[in-house]
Amino acid sequence: MEPILSTAKVLLQRRVVRFLIVGVASSLAYVGTMSLMVDGLGRGIVTGAIAGFVLGTLVSYVGNSLWTFEAAMDGRTFTRFWIVVGAGFVLNLLMASGLALLGVHHLLVSLAILITVPIFNYACHSLWTYRTATG
Repeated sequence: MEPILSTAKVLLQRRVVRFLIVGVASSLAYVGTMSLMVDGLGRGIVTGAIAGFVLGTLVSYVGNSLWTFEAAMDGRTFTRFWIVVGAGFVLNLLMASGLALLGVHHLLVSLAILITVPIFNYACHSLWTYRTATG
């Protein structure tokens, strides 16, 4: 029984590390796209943010599908991935609004969101988006 638990622990650790690396790559894609849109192409910040969000999320989908969860990129995972991203966005807004109403400093709000939302996303992707692909 112990070798099975050990193997599961190693798999979980590998997936979490890969998820974090893909998250960094996604964030870099977001920032790079926003910079290109605003500084390079003279577009507005909102346009840059939308373009950055879309590209960053696509980088996240491809990286997490192919590398983190080693799953097929198909309509099912694509749809579920975007639903989880949308739910994470709503969680982000709810936390920001609620903590702001409580008078929490914006940097602490950011920290709380940067800890909570990725954990939420990882759990949802593990338990739902890629459930059949990961066993």
